[in-house]
Amino acid sequence: MDDQPQAGPARRRRGRPRVLAAEILDGSPTSVRVSLQVMEETRGIADVVDAVRHHSPALDDLMVSEDAIEGLTAFAQKRKPIWRNR
Repeated sequence: MDDQPQAGPARRRRGRPRVLAAEILDGSPTSVRVSLQVMEETRGIADVVDAVRHHSPALDDLMVSEDAIEGLTAFAQKRKPIWRNR
């Protein structure tokens, strides 16, 4: 019997959280912080559509943050953003 681990569905599923975590870590710390804040604000809203429509001043602040501007600029210049957490 072969002792090598199988690359089956269970093994692929175990790798997904690491991939997602890496994607989050590559993002702007400001956007991660605001995302967590908005999730907390909408925790008690049972209807998904209502939760998505929820207005949060944090999103307004995010859209004019230095990180938002850096993200758009880096995308336009086809380079990796340099996040400042501001």
